[in-house]
Amino acid sequence: MSALSDSLSDWAWEGVVFPASETSVEWGHDSARHQGYRQRGADVETTGQKPRAVTVTIPLRNGIRWTGPERLYPETYLHLREALKTPEGYLTHPTYGLMTAHVDSVRERIDPMRPDGLDLEVTFTEQRAESQELELTLARSASPADAALSSAQQVDAEGAAVDGRADTTSLAAAITEAFDYLDSAQRSSTEVASSLGELVADVESRLSDPAGMVSTAFEYRSALSRTRAALLDRRAQYLGSDAALTVTIAEDMSLARAAVVAYGDASKASQLAGRNRIDDPTLIPAGTVLVL
Repeated sequence: MSALSDSLSDWAWEGVVFPASETSVEWGHDSARHQGYRQRGADVETTGQKPRAVTVTIPLRNGIRWTGPERLYPETYLHLREALKTPEGYLTHPTYGLMTAHVDSVRERIDPMRPDGLDLEVTFTEQRAESQELELTLARSASPADAALSSAQQVDAEGAAVDGRADTTSLAAAITEAFDYLDSAQRSSTEVASSLGELVADVESRLSDPAGMVSTAFEYRSALSRTRAALLDRRAQYLGSDAALTVTIAEDMSLARAAVVAYGDASKASQLAGRNRIDDPTLIPAGTVLVL
């Protein structure tokens, strides 16, 4: 498998994973041009970065290679079509990661010579500069321990710009200390659960801190969510896959957003739904306990 495929995340909109045959991202910088009468050239003043405009062609055809949980047509098509009725939601992009995006347009292409499905052409616009900026080397190939430490380092870096945080200690240092303790000798399941449980509780307390709820702290919250997901994966490695892991939803949210809280990845919404009884994927009530 190539380094490119190792580092890419799956495409997903509001938790519905889909394939892509063609995609492009367009962005740049807005500017004001100051030009004088009969004067050659211009003074270009940069006024800000443009939002990312994402265009993707989605082949929902049963003839292509696909390892998803259901057929591309009609099951994935129907689920994605329904999800696209939500004008703003979570888009998981292969290289830019998770972003809040607006659905600008959806175009269906039906080829009567190919009755195995259809194609969708969808355009999205990034909202409020909220893409995660994935570290490509840590998308799929990283171990949970490496991913947890890398994300925690980003928490420390992004958190420095968040005023009024209740906990300003280094999360990366706490994780390094805990992992060194666990790896230095054979530890009991009680010791493992206690050490990693304290780390997860630390991350959750930072996620619930009101100081991190401001719109400019999106990268900080995203890094915390990824750290939490990696710590839970690491705990499962230590204790075995049979260890029950749960998360309590603190406020009303969609299934896709719950997947972000639980795993740091909206594309894992189907995995979360498969382990829980979800009556309405658009609204999971506050206080719901989800099994991971």
